[in-house]
Order: sequence, then structure tokens, then C-alpha cells
Amino acid sequence: MTAGPTLHYSHANVYSCWLLSIVVYAGVCLFWGRLTNGQFLVLNLLELFHPNQWHLGQVVTEPLSIYEYPWHIAILGTLMGILAAAPLLTAQLMSFRFSIPMIVLAVFLARLPMLGAFLVLSCIAVACRPLRFRSRIISLALCMAGPMIYWAAFGGIRSSDPIRWGISYTPWIYAWLIAMLIAGVVIAIGHYTRYRPGLVWLITLAAAAAAYLTFEKTIGFDELDFQMYVAGHNPEEQAEFHDHSLTKYLDRILADEMRYSYFAGYFYPSDKIDLRKKLREEIENLLYYNRWPQWFVGDLPEKLRYQSKRSELLAQYNYFLEKRPTSRRVPIALYFKAMLNELTPDARYFGQTEILHFYQDYPFYENLHIWQDLLVRFPDSPEALEARWRLAVHMAGQGRFKEAQDLCGVALTLLEKEMPSFSEPAIAAGSLTTAFGRPIQTAMTRYKLQDLRTRLLMLMELISPANQGGSEAERQRLARFVLLNPYGIQYARQIEDLLAGASAEDPLRDNLLAARARLIGDWQMRAAALREVWEKYPDRDGGIQALYELGALRLQQWKEMKAEAAKAELLAEARSLLNRLIQDYPQSPYAESARRLLAPLANL
Repeated sequence: MTAGPTLHYSHANVYSCWLLSIVVYAGVCLFWGRLTNGQFLVLNLLELFHPNQWHLGQVVTEPLSIYEYPWHIAILGTLMGILAAAPLLTAQLMSFRFSIPMIVLAVFLARLPMLGAFLVLSCIAVACRPLRFRSRIISLALCMAGPMIYWAAFGGIRSSDPIRWGISYTPWIYAWLIAMLIAGVVIAIGHYTRYRPGLVWLITLAAAAAAYLTFEKTIGFDELDFQMYVAGHNPEEQAEFHDHSLTKYLDRILADEMRYSYFAGYFYPSDKIDLRKKLREEIENLLYYNRWPQWFVGDLPEKLRYQSKRSELLAQYNYFLEKRPTSRRVPIALYFKAMLNELTPDARYFGQTEILHFYQDYPFYENLHIWQDLLVRFPDSPEALEARWRLAVHMAGQGRFKEAQDLCGVALTLLEKEMPSFSEPAIAAGSLTTAFGRPIQTAMTRYKLQDLRTRLLMLMELISPANQGGSEAERQRLARFVLLNPYGIQYARQIEDLLAGASAEDPLRDNLLAARARLIGDWQMRAAALREVWEKYPDRDGGIQALYELGALRLQQWKEMKAEAAKAELLAEARSLLNRLIQDYPQSPYAESARRLLAPLANL
């Protein structure tokens, strides 16, 4: 290796321009880190040796996806082009040792250790005598092979779609073009200025400024933080809040003789069947309070640690809300935060099935301030429609039936206006456009809006004047019933208390009887009780609800029945019940739910 042409000038000037190029390069590395890690500077150096840091394809889709933000191709490509070209130009025009600080910055600030390894080889090659004094641009093009091998080997995503896989390499193709453009401009100008110092930092600064301005104009840090802390953390998509069977974990505990002897030696039954029942009851009782038994905590797999996942997600939502309070994405963050807090284990369902299941269709009082904040600050957002229903439930629970009816009416009007925007035209399969899509615009979906519409209509029907009665006691009873949590530990007793105070002529009696029937564990007894309520109150909303629940119960039995003859009989009965509901009560909110249940059965 020998000294390059730039080192022939005044050393003070050379070193000053070299330091400026280092500063510009450090800024590019920090910007790259902000785009790919969410932070300008990450101090955890141990992560550099994790295999995830070697693979470049992940930055194509996380946190910003080039398939949702096509301009991100140009931004990533420009920055990567600078990261590749600047050390090579420095090594060629000065010396290899002057490129070492840039390589170190690429490794530790940009967190690209594999790129650093390939840059070492390329910078040594471009600084060696056989290549230094030949055509400089050809020398740079040849030595660009190092970064190109890195991009080719580690730059693609793992996808079964060949179109998406091919598009994942476009940032690195763009990076090669930018790197060669930077090198060409520097070499071309340097040819006429005899490679005076200052070219590298000026050209790379111009390219970095172009990348930054493009980012601010087309995407912005608000959107980056939204994708980093909110969009990819929808609580409904987290594995911890999906259904999980605990049967195998209970089997494992009972099969462990040491654990079995521990339980049998204290206050637990010695018989394994009774012990299993006792353990299941203990889990059920503690799930009402969002806790696990101490004897189960040690064996708890990661996917069942929903409490810690909830804390993690809340911290991310709060960070975004505090950092970006004026972002247009705040409604989605507030919606996710509120819905995450609403997610609660269905302890009764676990006791019946040994399956951990979460519900979120009951509005808890503790979360009202979030829904209120969402509605007041963003009344026109689709997410505010959900807030209106949850606030209306608590208004009705306070006996403010007229206000609750009005709020539901406003929500229905706005919902009907929103619904058409959620039906998008289908794109032909195999088209290039299938690889690209729009970023999430709202947390609401067509299915969610349909479900919300049903809940709004059900609430309006429940608190209608027909159910309010003529006395204050009947109105208070209705208000209490509206606020009952059907998944709560005291729900059965609360229903019995309301029934005890309701006369035979009470307008709410049919609803109370339907609610009591739904709690019956045995399917046949539940079906008989629901049929009795329907036949006794065929024209009341409680009777119609019982008819719908009976049809849904028969469908559930059909799905789990093994005998073919019995399956056919259950399916026929379910269809008959649901079709009768649609035919006899077309204006009922349960009619739309019945249609949705019947839709998948059309071809059976």
C-alpha cells in the first residue's frame, strides 16, 4: 500500500477534510441506526455478535417496510451507498489506515458487522498498488464486489413469493448505483482538481442530505415511531393473547411423581382425577384476578406470560403517545392501549375447557378515561366509534338511557358512512401490485365494524323504553343489568339477585332468564333452557336472543360431534333455527349475526 494523491497536499487541510468526512459518515451511521433500530445509538455491544445482525434483509420490512413505503427503497439505498462508497474512496485517495475509523463506525454505530468485514477486504484491495494507479473508477467498481457479495448473500428476505423476494433486493441495487454515482462524481471532479481534499465529505454530505429530506418529505419520524412502537404490536396479534390449551401442562404436572407427592402431601386430594379438578379450579379462581398459582409460575411457558407482555406493550404505546402527541396515528395508539387493557382471561371458560381464552367485549370502568380521551380528541376517527359504544354502556349503567341511545345513534350514523371505505377492490393474483400495499390507516376493519354495529343495535334494543318499565325500581334494575360483566366471578349470583327482585311482568325478565340459561354448563340442559325462554317470550328481545344462542349452540355441538348421523341432525337443526330467526325477526340485531354464522355453511 502507498499514499494516495490527496495526501500530497497540506497535511492540516487534509486532516481537517478527513475529519469532516468522518463526522458526515458518523451521521449517516446514526441515521441508519435510527431507521433500522428506532434509536440513534444502541449501547448493547453484545447484540453485534447475534446472527440477526448479520442478515440485512430484516431492515427491508422492519420497522418500515419497502412494500408499504416504496420511497424507503431510495432512502435505504442512498444511505447504504454512502456507507459502502466513502471508505473505499478514502482508502483509494488517501490510505487504508484512514478508512479504518469509517469501518469501525459502520460496525458499531450502524450495527453492520458483516458489512464492516467486507469493507475491510475491499478497502485493502483498493489501496493496494496493483489497483491504485490504474483507472480509479474501474478500481472502485472492482473493489465494490465486497459490499455487493454482502448484499447478495444477506440482503434478501425469506419469502415464498418470488416477486416479493426479488423486490427485497431493490434497495441494494439502488445502493450500488448510488455508490458508483458518488465515486464517479468524486473521481470526475478530482481528475480536474488533482484530487484536492474535501471532495469526499462534500459529496457524501449532499447525498446524505438528499436521503434525509426525502425521508422527512415522504415518511417522517412520526411514521417511523408509529411502525416501531405501535403498528407491529397490535394486541390481538400477540401470541400471548391467543387461545392456549393448558391440558398438556396439567398432564405434565400430574405425571411428575415428585410434583404429585408434593401436592398429595398437603391440602390437595390424593386421587389424580380429584387433584386435577382441584388444580383446575385453583387456576380458574386466580385467573379472575389476572394471576397464576405459585406452583404453576415456575413451569409457565413464555406464551402464557401475558401479564409481562401487557406491561411491555403498554410501555411502547405510552412511549409513542408521550413522544408523538400530535401525530395523526395517536387514535390507533389509544385504541390499542385501551383494547389491551380490556383483554381479560375468561376464567369460567377455562374451568369448562382447560383453554386460556381472552375476552374484550366488556368495557371496564378503569379504561373509560382512555376511551373518553380518544372520543374527545379524535371524534371523527374510526376508532372513536368503539369508544362511543363503551361509553354508552356506562351511561346506561348510570340510568342515563336517553344519552346512551343518542350516543349509539351517532355511532351508527358515522359507522354507516365509514363502512363503504372498507370494501377495497380485489387485485388480480400474480400481479406486481400484489407485492405492495398501503400502511395501516386505522385499527378498525370491516369485520370489527360489523361486530360493533351489532353491539350498538343490541344495546339500543336492551335499553329501549320497552325494557325500562314504568317504575324507578325497574329502571335501576335495567341499569344494573347493563353493567354486569357476563364473564365475572359474581355474574351468576348477580343474575339470581336481579331475578329475585323482578316480578313476572317485569320487562327485563326475559333478558335475565336468557342470561341465566347461557351460564348452564351442560349443553343439553342449556339448550332446553334456551328453548324454554324462546317459546315463552317469542316476541321479546330476550326470547330472540335465546333463539340465536340456541342456534349457535347447535352449531358448536355440530363442530365437535364425531358421529356423522348426529352431526347431520345438529347441522339441520342449527340451520332451521337461524333461518327462522332471520325470517321471523329480520330487523333484530341478532339477524345479522345469524347470517354471518350461516354464510360459511352455504356449500355444506
